[in-house]
Amino acid sequence: HLYWLYKMIGSLVFLIVACGIGAAAQNTSQPVFFTRYRLLKNLFTNYDETVRGVNGVHESTAMDVTYTMMDIRNPEKDILEIGAYISMSWKDLRLTWDPALFGGVDTLYVDCKQIWLPDLTLFSQARPTQRTNHRAVVTNDGTVHWVPQEFWTVSCMDFLTDKRNVQCIMTLGSWTYNANQLNITAGPTVDLSYMQIRPNQNITSATVKTETKKYSCCKEEFQSNVISILMQRQDRRGRNGRKERGGELPEAIEGLTDGIKDLVGAVGDLAGRD
Repeated sequence: HLYWLYKMIGSLVFLIVACGIGAAAQNTSQPVFFTRYRLLKNLFTNYDETVRGVNGVHESTAMDVTYTMMDIRNPEKDILEIGAYISMSWKDLRLTWDPALFGGVDTLYVDCKQIWLPDLTLFSQARPTQRTNHRAVVTNDGTVHWVPQEFWTVSCMDFLTDKRNVQCIMTLGSWTYNANQLNITAGPTVDLSYMQIRPNQNITSATVKTETKKYSCCKEEFQSNVISILMQRQDRRGRNGRKERGGELPEAIEGLTDGIKDLVGAVGDLAGRD
């Protein structure tokens, strides 16, 4: 009886191993789209995009930020219009997997609305920010890389020495997460390598620094990125070569106006003497 019992156990073990090998072979031969479907289902079942992907509520999410500016315009006095990309990277521990179990897939491209996103907001906006959302890239170690395109309208013009040398200071930060929840690393400079060149302006520097500040609303401290842009505005010339605004022409008009005022004052003095 023991002989037959051992033989049955051996046969059962053989069947289990054979089934496991067959299932593994079947998984490796599955189409890529089906493998990705299984992976997405495995990751996003019971996933909550309103919650940070950390082990505990007191654990911080570390986020790296790079700012890339594409275009800067000055359509109105004290107003700048800026087109930019914000490259953000962080880790979501819920979005990790073993590529060996999913046909070697180590990268996913997902709709950004499906995952938790940091609420990085421009505080000094003159008009609401326009954002174009793109898909996020997720790697198997849980790293999320997201690069939205944004259009800012900012009221930030500060004339330094004259109307040609201008400084613009902008602040971006989380609207809800404090420094213990979201740790922002950025800088030290803004990427200007893709900037559209305009003949009437020259950006001399664009820097980024991270500040930690406490507000009256809350007991916790909040982190923010402060972007400082230094720009030299050139005189605009018309087709006839004359300066359209700024420069020597307004100064000459101002001087002529002062001369007329002095002349009128002198005439008034003479009339009073008579």
